[in-house]
Amino acid sequence: DHLAGETVQTVIDGTAGDNNVTLNASLGMPLAFDGGAGNDTLTLGPGVSQSFDTDASAMSASLNLIVDATATATFNTAQHLGSLTVNGSAASAAGGSNTIVTKALSISGFLDLNNNILIVDYETASPIGTWNGSSYDGLTGMIASGRDGGAWDGNGLRSSNAASSSGLSTLGIGESAEVLQLSSGQTATFAGQTVDDTAVLIKYTYAGDANLDGRINGDDYFALDGHVNQNGSVFGWANGDFNSDGRLNGDDY
Repeated sequence: DHLAGETVQTVIDGTAGDNNVTLNASLGMPLAFDGGAGNDTLTLGPGVSQSFDTDASAMSASLNLIVDATATATFNTAQHLGSLTVNGSAASAAGGSNTIVTKALSISGFLDLNNNILIVDYETASPIGTWNGSSYDGLTGMIASGRDGGAWDGNGLRSSNAASSSGLSTLGIGESAEVLQLSSGQTATFAGQTVDDTAVLIKYTYAGDANLDGRINGDDYFALDGHVNQNGSVFGWANGDFNSDGRLNGDDY
């Protein structure tokens, strides 16, 4: 029994070391993981559908979450993960405050950010991605794949909110050092989260919001105007390639 209004969830209690837990059945209630100081891994097994109403790693030093190819994860609040692997499907519930912060991201299925933010706080090489001559790779490629020409139904990073906006909104992407003008070792706040100069920021925003400030103004036009004469040699959202086709041209304006 529980009191009316009381939050009811299952808590997995781990040991002080590294824990590896596979959930093989849907619980029918939210889940949290108490892993202590270890480097823990939680896997949602085949067919499992699981929601998270609190930060799944709030009681773990580092929690890696793996979503099986036929599993589903729903994040109803902000998450801070060591790594997130989505081979099936996952979604941040719409609302704008359900930010996902992770040190590494791998997606072969899809992650629907709706109208939320994703921060990939990398430690070595940036995963933002580059133009390989025919498409983007890395995180930029995940957005292009999920966008699927504007249908937002592909594998990768999706936004159901963008899908219903008639092209007015999308997922923008940028390096924290550039977006927040950070020097090496500096930190700043983005979406209520402290980030350093080695993070990739992905935000649901207006199509054309080059600097991810939630507005379309002269700064954004300058980003495109200042690089359009370099079409074919510079690439990426921050330089004005807002439709991820590898070109800076009238389509981006």
